[in-house]
Amino acid sequence: MRISSKGCYALAALTEMALNEDTTPTAVATLAQRLDISKIYLEQVFGVLKKSGVLVATKGAQGGYALSRKPAKISAYDILHPIELGLFETPPPQPFLAVNNLVFEPINDSVTAFLKTVSLEDIAAEARSGEDGGMYFI
Repeated sequence: MRISSKGCYALAALTEMALNEDTTPTAVATLAQRLDISKIYLEQVFGVLKKSGVLVATKGAQGGYALSRKPAKISAYDILHPIELGLFETPPPQPFLAVNNLVFEPINDSVTAFLKTVSLEDIAAEARSGEDGGMYFI
């Protein structure tokens, strides 16, 4: 899995939501301002996460996005999988197919298995306990 800036922003924004433990919807503009990232870019990321079921959206003046489940029930894989493609590009036919089958696919499978073990709550707890006061940078 190749983690792009969209994937990093998704992890950072959802970590911010988990850190605030806010059950009310959070506006994208608020998160974008807190993280100092583009609101439009974050809206695109949140659209994908809403479609995948990680986030729920509420319309209206008090609307915004909320986590669909408790942070302990959302894995890093749940967040990254809808946004990212595989770690490696799909190779052309032989001999690259053999390299893909014996090298790239096992690496991709290992990364996927690991991401499924890390919850959003784990990431938020690490951010809370960080030496820099819980700040994280992307």
